[in-house]
Amino acid sequence: MRRTTILATLLAALTTSGCVVEQRKLLGDQCELSSECDAPLICRLGRCRNECVGSRDCGLGLRCVRAQDGLGVCLLPDESECERTSDCPEPLVCIDQSCINECAEDRDCPAGGRCVEEDGARVCVELATERCVYDSSCPFPLVCTDGQCVAECRDAQDCELPGQACVAHPTCRGEPCMCRFECGGAGDCPNPGTVCVGAGPDGGAGYCERESYADAGVGG
Repeated sequence: MRRTTILATLLAALTTSGCVVEQRKLLGDQCELSSECDAPLICRLGRCRNECVGSRDCGLGLRCVRAQDGLGVCLLPDESECERTSDCPEPLVCIDQSCINECAEDRDCPAGGRCVEEDGARVCVELATERCVYDSSCPFPLVCTDGQCVAECRDAQDCELPGQACVAHPTCRGEPCMCRFECGGAGDCPNPGTVCVGAGPDGGAGYCERESYADAGVGG
């Protein structure tokens, strides 16, 4: 009986003194410190978020960006689109209706991102964030690597076959992204069933593409 009375007295004292357990903030809540957020969330860009290395660590369709301290964090669903830079959390900018990082070179971007020129600014972009199992699941000419649609190459060193170059494609924002043999016209392609695509009349180089792809218009 005496023990019950002591416990009741302690509980009443804790309640009247205002010493109660503080509820942690949830995903998307505003914050100032990571200690305010429910683990494993962290406080970055003014809200509780998931940490990330690349966009594949975030929810489907969500982008991984870098906060002011360089730490990768996932954007929230209500930040996935924008009309102006003021719609984005600092230091992100609004380019092509997306909140993204500005950059000087590729290493300023989260994993999987590239630093390219967009609307007069250098910003981090990702060619795709789609999950995949097969290459056929990805928009041409991206390939499926480690479960994500990515560029096949960034330069010729990434290409497996000797003599191939890393050439550009509009899907890749005009950046080099696919391994192909370069060609100057018909008859220059070494493999049967391939044709020369994009070679200019002034002798500008094109690239060898499977005839079925070229006929369907996906190779150019």
